Amino acid sequence: MSNSGKEVCSLVSVKIKNLEEIKNSEGPAAETIERVMRKAKESKAKIQSNDSFKSVIFSPALTKQQDNILSAANFAKEAEQIFNEHNRKYGQKIQFGIGIHQGEMIIEPKMGGMEYTSVGN
Repeated sequence: MSNSGKEVCSLVSVKIKNLEEIKNSEGPAAETIERVMRKAKESKAKIQSNDSFKSVIFSPALTKQQDNILSAANFAKEAEQIFNEHNRKYGQKIQFGIGIHQGEMIIEPKMGGMEYTSVGN
């Protein structure tokens, strides 16, 4: 496992379809989303945000494990459970989608962190 180069990484994409609505209201939905992201950080994953998408990257360089697909699947399942629990308890629902993928990424050190670029599709 190196600090730069090509690695097989597992990726969980979390899309919050009604994120703008959640941002503009007071209530527990924003805290639930933050709770899911804390779970990702506890898993030693890298989080990249893009509007309503959060990409959670499980990389051998970060997790110190070669095969991260099980960690990614466990995180995705836990995130789904947290969102579903929230939606059962509260009036303001979180409309979400979760996807999981594994593939090669190029990892480069950048200003005290790491930058990830997907290879292929």
